[in-house]
Amino acid sequence: MLEKPQAKEPPRKITKLLLVEDNEFQRTTITHILKQFPVQYDQAEDGEKAIHIFNRFAEEKITYSIILMDIFMPIMNGIDSVKNIRKIEQKLKLPPAYICGLSSERSDDLESKCINSGMNIFLQKPVTSTSIGKVISQFL
Repeated sequence: MLEKPQAKEPPRKITKLLLVEDNEFQRTTITHILKQFPVQYDQAEDGEKAIHIFNRFAEEKITYSIILMDIFMPIMNGIDSVKNIRKIEQKLKLPPAYICGLSSERSDDLESKCINSGMNIFLQKPVTSTSIGKVISQFL
C-alpha cells in the first residue's frame, strides 16, 4: 500500500465523510460498514456529483475529514475529481481531506497515479470493516 507522507498533526474529530462510488452494490456495502462507526456521511454516484457536493459544503466552511473515492466511474473518474477537490480546498483555504482511492484493480502504476492526483492512500476493493476502520480511527 503506497501512502503519501503526511505532516504530523493531531487527529481531527470527524465532521463529515464523503463516499463516492458508482456501483450501487459497493455503495450499499460500504455504507453498511460506515454505520459501525460514529461518522456522518454523504454519498455521490460519480466524480462530478462529488465535486458539486464538496463545493456546496466547502463554501459554507463545512469540511469533509475523509473522502472514500472510487477510481473508475462514469462522467468523471476519481483521479480527476480529486484534482478538482484539491483545487477547491486551496482556493478556499480549507484543511485537506484525507482521500482514499478505491479500486478492485491494483497495480503500482495505478497507485502512483492516485497518490500523484492528491489522494493520501489507495485501498483495494472489496474493502472491509477493518480497512475502513483503520482509516476512520485516525480521526476519532
